[in-house]
Amino acid sequence: MCIIIMQNNHKKAFIIAEIGNNHEGCFYQAKKLINAAKKCGVDAVKLQYINPNKFIPPSDKKNLKKYERFKLSKENFLKLIKYSKKKKIKIFSTFFDFNSFNEFKKYFDMYKISSTDNNFYDFIKTIVKEKKRTFISLGLLTNIEIKKLINFLNKIDQNNHKYITLLHCSSSYPLAYNEANLKQILFLKKNYPKYQIGYSDHTLGIETSLCALSLGAEVIEKHFTLNNNFSKFRDHKLSSNPNEMEQLVKKSKIINQLLTTKSFKKTNQFKNKKFYRRSIFVNKDLKNGSKIKIKDLDFFRASKGISVRYLSKVVNKKLKQNIKKGNLLSKTFIK
Repeated sequence: MCIIIMQNNHKKAFIIAEIGNNHEGCFYQAKKLINAAKKCGVDAVKLQYINPNKFIPPSDKKNLKKYERFKLSKENFLKLIKYSKKKKIKIFSTFFDFNSFNEFKKYFDMYKISSTDNNFYDFIKTIVKEKKRTFISLGLLTNIEIKKLINFLNKIDQNNHKYITLLHCSSSYPLAYNEANLKQILFLKKNYPKYQIGYSDHTLGIETSLCALSLGAEVIEKHFTLNNNFSKFRDHKLSSNPNEMEQLVKKSKIINQLLTTKSFKKTNQFKNKKFYRRSIFVNKDLKNGSKIKIKDLDFFRASKGISVRYLSKVVNKKLKQNIKKGNLLSKTFIK
């Protein structure tokens, strides 16, 4: 997945490419993913550290075998942390059991809580008590359950919103476009304004992520792979490949600029204002003392003279001097 954090001061988006399990247990493949993510311009990568014996029931031998094959050894996991630091790219992980989290938490500045565990309150408490940047996916939760989660977080720490990001998410892989429910982002921003709000995207392509950014999402999460056809493992198909990731990074910066608020007086529009407005001109010779009629006037772009805004205050006024055809009307000409 990739996570994009839109900074409140409108700096460039902070992008995290989630390798997840797309390394399929291969240390060298994981290194290739880190290198590719760095080349795409992301700021961080994310892993998933799963101990199958603490995640899959013994009776589910098929999934136990799969996750055992995908599991990185503790030695290689630590090597990837060291390698990322060498490449000057941040790295963090999602954990799925207490022991693994407690063992590796000291190596990371950020954590992720998956939709699987967003109702596992005791596990959430263990992670949140570290008071480090934590992303929580809200997949599988109703709005009532989201409110209960927020109430629980506030019991742990009233200031949890300073380091917790809420990610709108629909737990379906891949997610159909008509189930993305992106308006939920607006709901979350309205009801939980203290929190940074984002979107965990499981749709194909990057269009949904870009739309979410346009709705004000400050974080976008999306899987990352070297090749969508790398293997039969499901996550490769719904992941962004390097080309898509690079485009997502570039276009997120454009959207960030589009949503930036500038003081009117600091914009080019303000500079152009006087050149694009119309002023009042006379279309015939007019004599001193004559009344100004609307038929005697033209309205051209000009940076000087009387603005068309004041036309009603000019019509039927008397002139106090002669004016030649084509001249700009000035307040000094009117009695």
